[in-house]
Amino acid sequence: MNLNNGSCPAGHSCFNQAFSKITYGTLSFDGVGHATFLSITNINSGSGGPVKGTIWAYSVSGFNGAIGTTTNGAYLSLGNFNASGIAQTVFIRTADTHPSLGVAILR
Repeated sequence: MNLNNGSCPAGHSCFNQAFSKITYGTLSFDGVGHATFLSITNINSGSGGPVKGTIWAYSVSGFNGAIGTTTNGAYLSLGNFNASGIAQTVFIRTADTHPSLGVAILR
């Protein structure tokens, strides 16, 4: 039932149900500060990231980094380092008023 922010009609039981808004895709990190969006898919009106083919700058220092800009970007936390010291996963989180997060498996 869509109440459009109205009150619940008398004699009915109403509730709010949240649906996750999801954006997922594939990024290619070139190792020298450029990440290319290879694919982006949105579910339940999710949004985020640019379109396929867009290149964002990224930087990493130690276990942390950033991608994009301060107004359209995310923080990176690297983990699961292999024997060569290369991160195999990255935790991605935004810093806006509705923060979101994600995990990328690096290949």
